[in-house]
Amino acid sequence: MGLTLLKKRCRELGLKRWPYRKLKSMDKLLQSIESVDGQDPQVAKAVDEVKTHKKLMLLAPSETQIEVGIKKFRQAAYKFEFKSKRMLART
Repeated sequence: MGLTLLKKRCRELGLKRWPYRKLKSMDKLLQSIESVDGQDPQVAKAVDEVKTHKKLMLLAPSETQIEVGIKKFRQAAYKFEFKSKRMLART
């Protein structure tokens, strides 16, 4: 099956875009969260929230938007990772 035919069939089924980048972002966020202390109840809650949102995104990819809380958490994780890499580069 070619890419054009796949896109045509997806659009016929109501799937405008496949959220590949959003799903990869959720996977990366889960990895970074799980690398932190998993015993903390806030961290466990965040992991559950991200996993639930990822499942919703897989069920209805066109309708699901990333929630504001998850966006903020993702941004904080990205900033933490960026600062960590920068500190390692300085040493």
